[in-house]
Amino acid sequence: MKGRFVGIAVIALMFLALFATGAPAADNLAKKQVLTMGFDAGDAKTLDPHMAATTVDRATVDMVFNGLVRYPLGNQVGFEPDLAESWKVSEDGKSWTFKLKKGVKFHPFPGNEGYEMTSDDVVYSLQRAADTKTSAYASEYSDLAFKAVDPATVEITVKKPMSETLFLAKVSNYAGGFIVSRKAIEAQGNDWFKMHPVGTGPFVFKSYEPQQKTTLTGNPRYFRGKPVLEEVVVRYMPSVSSREFGLRTGELDIIEGLKEEQWMQKIGTFPLVSVKAF
Repeated sequence: MKGRFVGIAVIALMFLALFATGAPAADNLAKKQVLTMGFDAGDAKTLDPHMAATTVDRATVDMVFNGLVRYPLGNQVGFEPDLAESWKVSEDGKSWTFKLKKGVKFHPFPGNEGYEMTSDDVVYSLQRAADTKTSAYASEYSDLAFKAVDPATVEITVKKPMSETLFLAKVSNYAGGFIVSRKAIEAQGNDWFKMHPVGTGPFVFKSYEPQQKTTLTGNPRYFRGKPVLEEVVVRYMPSVSSREFGLRTGELDIIEGLKEEQWMQKIGTFPLVSVKAF
């Protein structure tokens, strides 16, 4: 990386811009495209997207999973297709129908090289997100029902009509809206999935080292194209002085900082460092 970044309050969506696909001019790229981030955390709690609630866990799963729709880059108000290619709502506002993209593959997992996502996975994921036993966001889905119309079509019904903004937020690339691999969970179990996430996103889970780091690799089969970044390393570093030192030496490219004006001013004097508040 040619520059480094300090986030005062890191939000998962901010990382999407770093994972753009396509190949920039070769002379603008470092030889090895690895992004290393230092978070104010002693460890990961879970990489299950339906249970992830901490800043670092949510930032990590955001790179591994997709929703039916997503927030456009740089715009956290509108929505655009993600795993769904289109959607429509019934006249009474109680039924939403999504047509899924074809050829979207889940990441490989033990015993499976990765299979094509279908409506079965989507319905399973959203029902899982609505279950208090498997989701930290279940209350958001209590008034919704899910149905696989055919392998490429999902119908979601609501008890009371709601605005597009409120409804699409529930099936977006955030919190309970992430789509997980049904086959991976049923084959390996929820306990395994907690630290071995299997999604459709731009990065594939590689390894987890307790109290140290989680490593992700670029997904060569990502439906938007392979990411420019070859690898993303999420470091667990509760000491701000250690994160600061890593940023200064170039060991870290992004760190989670402090909400203190004096600290922000100091870090802003580091060469090639940009400070952003979120």
